[in-house]
Amino acid sequence: MIEPAADDVHVDGAGSSAPARVRRAPRPVGSVRGVVLGAALLAAAFVSSPLHLPLNNPNEGVRVFATRALVEHGTTAIDAVVADWGYIDDKATRDGRLYSSKAPLVTLLAAGAYAVVHPLSGDLDRVALTRLCRVAGNVVPTALLVGVAWWALRRRRRDPVLADLAVVGLVTGTGLLASLHVFSGHALVAAAGAALTALALLDEVPSTRRLVGVGLIVSAAACAEYPAALLAPLAWPVLRRHPRRWRALLVLIGAAFVAALPTMAVHAASFGAPWRTGYSFLENAQYRPLVAGTLMGIGAPDLGVLGTALLSPEVGLFFFAPLSAVGVATLPRLPRADRLVVVVVVALFVLFIAGFRGWRGGWSVGPRYLSELWGVLAVVAAVGLEGWRPAVARAALVAVVVAGVVHSGLAGALFPHLPDLLQNPVGELVLPLVVRGVAPDSVPLALGLSPGLSVVVIVVVVALPLVVAVASRAPVSLLGLLVVPLLVAVDLALPGTEPGARGREVRRALDNWRPERGVPYLEDGAHDPRVLFAVDRGRLARNPTCPHEPPRPRRSDIGEGARVLDRARLPDDGLVVVDDALADAIAPRGGGALMVAARDVDVHLRGRLPCVGDIIVVVRAGAPWPASLRALRVVDDEDLGGGWRRRTLARGDGVAP
Repeated sequence: MIEPAADDVHVDGAGSSAPARVRRAPRPVGSVRGVVLGAALLAAAFVSSPLHLPLNNPNEGVRVFATRALVEHGTTAIDAVVADWGYIDDKATRDGRLYSSKAPLVTLLAAGAYAVVHPLSGDLDRVALTRLCRVAGNVVPTALLVGVAWWALRRRRRDPVLADLAVVGLVTGTGLLASLHVFSGHALVAAAGAALTALALLDEVPSTRRLVGVGLIVSAAACAEYPAALLAPLAWPVLRRHPRRWRALLVLIGAAFVAALPTMAVHAASFGAPWRTGYSFLENAQYRPLVAGTLMGIGAPDLGVLGTALLSPEVGLFFFAPLSAVGVATLPRLPRADRLVVVVVVALFVLFIAGFRGWRGGWSVGPRYLSELWGVLAVVAAVGLEGWRPAVARAALVAVVVAGVVHSGLAGALFPHLPDLLQNPVGELVLPLVVRGVAPDSVPLALGLSPGLSVVVIVVVVALPLVVAVASRAPVSLLGLLVVPLLVAVDLALPGTEPGARGREVRRALDNWRPERGVPYLEDGAHDPRVLFAVDRGRLARNPTCPHEPPRPRRSDIGEGARVLDRARLPDDGLVVVDDALADAIAPRGGGALMVAARDVDVHLRGRLPCVGDIIVVVRAGAPWPASLRALRVVDDEDLGGGWRRRTLARGDGVAP
């Protein structure tokens, strides 16, 4: 796909050949500096991500289920996996069988990797398989496409620093880093958008290999996330520069068709025809109105959506990826024919997000349904600054990359699923995570570092690619540092969520993303509840200090879970174990009791519990009991009605036999 510079022939807008224009040979990506920068980018992607545990994220989970079904059961149907691992959303159903409703390319890539290791590893559990899927189906192909974009930018740019900054900004200054930590296609299509734009803006006659590469990338993007088909117009500048356009078109279409064959095969096996997708067979009845009467959920544009999708601190494209704003501002500096194509692509995605009924997309860092524009506009920003004074262009790009790292890079490394109920998630969640030293499961924690020191290491590693990119240019680096305090002050001053709602949402979010090591300290409105234990997958980590404070007011929530817990009269201290069906009512409750969903058991109590209080279990009648709790004496058993029971257990030493 990447050919040597022997094709250096300039073609004008009419397609006629002319002598190659003399260009300064760029510093190759494979140089020592390029290798160091590439290693820094990989470190930013891996230091915080490999140990992240699976969330109850259906976008990721249903793809993992499908990967297991393909390799272990030889089918696209996930019924057997659901029966074994339990409920997962985002499914499609046809003829009584269940399937993933998602575009299948990343699943197929992960299944290929799993098929290679399966004879040696055997069947992997969900945690291990999820981690394999994230790397093989997401990180590796994304890295390859970022490499293509980087090569093409370096080939075109006279100033390699701008090319380096654009790539650094794409990886660490947009939502791409967060998307790398989740098994989905959004990081891949962002990188595909960058690669296609960079190849489209190369003012050279494309070789056959490059035509094949463009066809493969266009097809792969659409097969990873269906809306990425809107990137297809970026193939036109490549075709326009070829002296035999019809022949070039056939090569490109042929490559795209071959790349789409596996996806078409999955569609045919799952939904009865190569052109049918899971959106026509959604299982969840709540999702069906989103696609009814539309093209896969895309209807008439609602322009009122654009203010939030583009500008807001909740999810706005330009807030979480300021590099995109520079790309829009520098669009007029592109050659006219190329500019027209890029404008068409940007307009298509803006109309798409305005017309997409599910445009918000749940928890995410930035607008994940506009992830293709992260890549397109990052490349345009670098190319559009061509001709400016180098010092000014570099300083401008450093400033916006720094802003992107603060808004998106830190979130991607520490909490890559910003809750959609927070109005200012950077100021209300991300920056407090840094200040309070709340680290995710990560390499630093696995090496035994404290949570606070782990956060420091993660922040340094995320900032490292930017430092490498401008290492020999001290004034530019210092300018970037000056942006940080101003930016943080603005982020903290932005209007936020009502304190009570914010506290509940942050608590709920971190309960889903709680690290295996470390005890986070959270602020909840006027109260400072200490989490007495760090819980993950049934393990209790002891907090050596137990504050004896007055009972804190309980918070109410809607739904059956809250009503059952209200009837259960929960204690202000101690341990509470509840049935999975009550899990959604756990986080908003407040109070001193730690509540653990029964799905996380077998619960192993390590030594003596550090705080006084009862051990309360609220489960459905007849539900299985954890072995460690079965060993304790039941001192009270109360029928709560509706099939629920509340049992109080004798504390004793709290040691499982």
